[in-house]
This record gives sequence, structure tokens and C-alpha cells, in this order.
Amino acid sequence: DEQMQNARAAGARRAYSSRDEIDPEEIFRQFFGTNFGGGMDPRARVFRTQFGGAGHGARRRQQNMSREEREAAANAQARGMLFQVLPILLVMLFTLFASDGTGGYPYSLQRTKSFPARLNTANREIPFYVPSVDRFDQQYPPGSSLRTRTERDVEMDYREVLTQHCSYERRQELINKRYRRPTNMPNCNELEEKYGVSASGQRRAASSHASYY
Repeated sequence: DEQMQNARAAGARRAYSSRDEIDPEEIFRQFFGTNFGGGMDPRARVFRTQFGGAGHGARRRQQNMSREEREAAANAQARGMLFQVLPILLVMLFTLFASDGTGGYPYSLQRTKSFPARLNTANREIPFYVPSVDRFDQQYPPGSSLRTRTERDVEMDYREVLTQHCSYERRQELINKRYRRPTNMPNCNELEEKYGVSASGQRRAASSHASYY
């Protein structure tokens, strides 16, 4: 019995010693198929062929394809790309021809080739431009709620433009004050005249347009 126990103990020591002597690099090479310090282990070919894209067999099949087969594959790929781009092109063409150069907007604050006809809002007499007065009156009949809302949008847009320009004029005024130079502020003056907003951005206490609408 004592002899058998000694033999078992010696075997356990050998097994423990052999585990201590296992090289981590060897485990890495066995698992990934690579040589840690240099080239690739031949066993890595299987791993690359299975998981690393087209292998030698796929390349060989591609090389063995006839010229007609390669042209057919290229044409199929081109048709697929065309079908993907075609809806976008159709939408762009439809937008270009349907908008008639107006971009889908019913009016503009500036006269352009697409908006040559001038009109004024009924409330504040703000000028705006439309493609055609007759067509605009048909789509937005004078006195209708739709026409009132549209002219209200015109006045809001015009006020925003005046506010932006007036802000620039106020900044320019501060600079000119240092050099005692006068500053013309036409946008601020118009903003105060039409909307009751002073150059400082405050609404006048008494105005013919006490409220915005």
C-alpha cells in the first residue's frame, strides 16, 4: 500500500510539473494557428479559408468563369445599382418640373424671375411677390381665411428679416459711437414704424399697431 501511494504521489507531482511547464505562447499558437514571433502556422489555412472571405476554391471558380458569364454578372450588378438610384432621380425630376422654379412656395419677399408680380398685405401693406396675381387670387381669394393666413405669414417673414438687419445696424451703431460717427438705421426705423418695435428691441407703449395682429 505504501508503495502504491508513493507511486500515485509521484504521478501527481509529474502531472502538476507538466502543467507548470506549458508555454502560453504554445497555447496561443495551437488555438489561433499563428507563430508568435514569426510567420503563420500552416494549420491557420483552414481557419482563414472557413472564416476569412473567399478561399482558393472561390477564386478558382471565378477565374474559370467564361467571358460571357463575367459580363452577365457585371450587367446584373449594374442593373441592381440603377434600380437603387432610379427612385431618387425620379423624385428629383418630379420636383424640378412640378415646382415651376418656385420651389413650392406661394410667395417671395424679393422680386425674381419666378416671382415677378407684386402685391401688398392688407393689414400692414408689406410688399411681397407672386408668380401671377390672377393665379394667386384664385388659389388665395381676397378676404378668405386662407388669404389672411398667407398674408400673416408674409408679415411674420418680413418682420424676421427686418429684425435681423436691425440687429446688425445696432451693432454698427455701437461701433460708430466710439468714433462719433452717425449711423443710418433704415431697417430699425421700418421695424418701429410697421411693427411698433423700437431700435432697442422694445415695443412702443402707444402704437397704431399695439398688437402684432
